[in-house]
Order: sequence, then structure tokens, then C-alpha cells
Amino acid sequence: ASQGNLREAKDFYARAILNRPEYLEARLNLAGVLQKEGKGDEAIAQYREVLRLKPDYWQASYKLGIELARRGKDSEAEGCFAHVVQLRPDYASGHFNLGVVLAQQKRMEQAIFHFREALRLEPANRQAQQYLEAALKLLENPQPLPLHGAAHLLVHRGGGRPFPHRILEREEIVKPNLPQQ
Repeated sequence: ASQGNLREAKDFYARAILNRPEYLEARLNLAGVLQKEGKGDEAIAQYREVLRLKPDYWQASYKLGIELARRGKDSEAEGCFAHVVQLRPDYASGHFNLGVVLAQQKRMEQAIFHFREALRLEPANRQAQQYLEAALKLLENPQPLPLHGAAHLLVHRGGGRPFPHRILEREEIVKPNLPQQ
């Protein structure tokens, strides 16, 4: 999205929230715009406010978990994703992302459970399959060197390696949507 579109969207959602502070979808979408602008702290504050107003708003918990995971705050992200799978046990991405943050904390048995659950719910999910295989290998041999592919992402975040993004950034559509590009 262009900076102008982001600015317009941010202004729109900010005005909507001013008029109706309880307008949770506007807060959630404002947080998404703030993330795109690189204002993660402000986005986190909006997600937390949505959850304060409506603790069972699973989409806010999911998106908060994504932002926290990007920052390496795995135990906080774990709480968010655990909340998601409690509210939406049928949501494959919630299980996958919970598996990822558990694996990042070297809690492979729990991670494997959630990768398997993600695959049960979404059998064609190649990334969940790769992470499951990597976690199983790491469980068998906790210190394999050198690490490659998904196994490397599971146990290393250093060296500027980004948190796995493909599925983590999957967004649920929340009305109203951001303006089209």
C-alpha cells in the first residue's frame, strides 16, 4: 500500500475510534496499518486494548502473537497463540504458530503436538509438514550441526534471521477492510 493510502486508512480508523471507542474492528485494522508503518509498539497497544475490551476476540490475540513473535517475545506470543487455539481449536494457523514459538523455546514435544494438529486441520500445509519433520529430528538429536532449512529457523533467531513469516502473517479478514491498493 502506498504511504498515502496508509495515512488515509490510519486517519479513517482513528476517527472511527474517536467516535466509537468500542469499535473493535477499527482498532484491529488501525493496528494493522501501524504495523505496516513500522510502528509495532503502537500496534501492540491497539491489540492489547481490543483484548482488554473483549478478551475473547481471537483475531486480536492472533495478531498480537504475531507481532510479539517478530520481536522474539516467544513466551508472550505463546500465551496469545494458546489463547487462540483455546477459543478456536479448529484454526490451523493458531496451532502452527503456537508450535513455532514452542519450538523456538526448545519445547519440541509440545511443538510437535501443535504442528500435527495444524496438519490434521490443514493437510496441505507444507510449512507445517516441514516444521514437524524438523522438530521430530531435533527431538531425536537435540544438537545436530549444521542445521538447514526449517530446523535452522526453529532453533536459531540470531544473525538477523527473521521469524518465519509465510503463515505467521496470514491475516483473517476483519470488516471494514483496508482500502485496496
